[in-house]
Amino acid sequence: GQTPETSELNFLQKAQTLETYGVDPHPCKDVSGNPAFLAFTPFGFTVLQGNRRVHFLKWEEVTKLKFEAKTFHIYATQNEDRKIILTYFAPTPEACKHLWKCGVENQAFYK
Repeated sequence: GQTPETSELNFLQKAQTLETYGVDPHPCKDVSGNPAFLAFTPFGFTVLQGNRRVHFLKWEEVTKLKFEAKTFHIYATQNEDRKIILTYFAPTPEACKHLWKCGVENQAFYK
C-alpha cells in the first residue's frame, strides 16, 4: 500500500540497520585453517566466521595492513596499550593483494 518511492526509502532505512550493510567480504582462512571472511565496512574492519562476528576493529585502531604472498596481516592498537596482530590466509597471492588494496582504500576513504 505504499508508493514506490516510500517503499524504496523504507527498504533502504531498514537495510542500513543490518549488521552486514555495506560490508565488502573476502574469503580467507585463519591460522587454524578455519574458513572466515574479512570484511570492510564504513566503520572499520571485521572478521566473520559462519554467522557471527569474531573481531571488529575501528578504522582509527588499525595501524597497518600488510600482505606477503597469501598471508594478510592486520596491525591494530586498542586502548593505547593493547597491540593486536591478526593473521589470515587468502586463497591466492593475487587475492591477498586485492584484499590489501581494498583494505587500504576503504581505510583511507572512511578515516
